[in-house]
Amino acid sequence: MNSSICALCIQPRDLCKSHIIPNAVFRRIKQRQNSGQLIHLDDFDHTPVQYSQESWWEYLLCADCERTIEKYERYGLALLRGRDRTKTQKNSEGIILKEHDYALFKLFLTSVIWRAAVSKQPHFSKVVLLDESREKARVSLFNGKPLHPLHLGCKLLRLIDDTREANGGFSTENLEQLIISPIFRLQEGRPYYTLLFLFEGFLLEYFVRAIPYKRATEKGVHRDLPILFVPNKSIFRIPELVKLMVSAYDKHDRGMVTLKS
Repeated sequence: MNSSICALCIQPRDLCKSHIIPNAVFRRIKQRQNSGQLIHLDDFDHTPVQYSQESWWEYLLCADCERTIEKYERYGLALLRGRDRTKTQKNSEGIILKEHDYALFKLFLTSVIWRAAVSKQPHFSKVVLLDESREKARVSLFNGKPLHPLHLGCKLLRLIDDTREANGGFSTENLEQLIISPIFRLQEGRPYYTLLFLFEGFLLEYFVRAIPYKRATEKGVHRDLPILFVPNKSIFRIPELVKLMVSAYDKHDRGMVTLKS
């Protein structure tokens, strides 16, 4: 515990170890591979590819607010993981999430980008929100009232590899084990950017300003509808992720890999 001001309720409290990306994501990865260690991967030229035991936490929330956020996390991760198979349908185009609760899932999505924006972790240094947006997100989470779909809107993609796994491609399980620090995506011809998060085999693209009307109806954009369709997207058709993998391969060639069997 660490006594300070809780970022959510803005009251002096004993703070917990709060995870910016849900800790359940890290636990799931650690249980699957590397004797409880994660592989740290980024596109900085000077950092090696290495094992890490970090789970990106800091003293941020009091116990009461941590429980509030965990409620949103439980719903959000259960939905993405398809735990209720009667309400989850997969096909060649993507995944259909039936009877999804807009309010709870929007609060989950908001909780991720808000925590990243208020975090002092270097992994989230690229996540910058205007003060007004950050405060609206905080009030939304504290009161349990979801933001409008266009405010801090999010587009979801389910990652796939359309190459053959036998030829060195990624399996579904491989993709579910990937996690990265948020990445900028500059919008061509427009004076704004979006932010990319990746975990649980999904790419989340957050619009730090209101979603442009023309993009608001794209497949995968989270809307207040009972059914959420998340389209598939090949990992090799996402330039930012290809750049990350090229960087890792280059580091391998330069001997900047410290992984040990």
